[in-house]
Amino acid sequence: MQLSHETLAQCVTCLRRDTKDRLGHERRLLPRFAVSTPIPIEPGPAGEFEPFVAWIRDVSRGGVGLMYTRPIERGTQFVIDLPHMEGESHRLLCQVVYCAGGVPGMYSIGARFVRRADAPATGTPATAAADVPPRAA
Repeated sequence: MQLSHETLAQCVTCLRRDTKDRLGHERRLLPRFAVSTPIPIEPGPAGEFEPFVAWIRDVSRGGVGLMYTRPIERGTQFVIDLPHMEGESHRLLCQVVYCAGGVPGMYSIGARFVRRADAPATGTPATAAADVPPRAA
């Protein structure tokens, strides 16, 4: 799934401290917006882990980039709440597409948006492309 431009802009505005538009510097298919804020991570449908707090480092229409102190296995699903300017936050089911060591003691985690967490699973794979290349953990 992909967020609409308007929804992404509103989420970024809520998350971002530096509101300068950096689209002109981004060359990805789905540009990323840099943010730096803690975000609660809840387990997905499989309930594979206890909730924890990670740092969201960027967000795009197709997914999020996180930093966390432990690796998360590729394919793991989790739920995040992206804030919205008006009304309720966007509760989204995400799936890890890569996890790699970053700075010492931190892991860089890329995840794609699968669907709204409250939407029923359709049984078909998501068609939205992730904006980060898959890498082995």
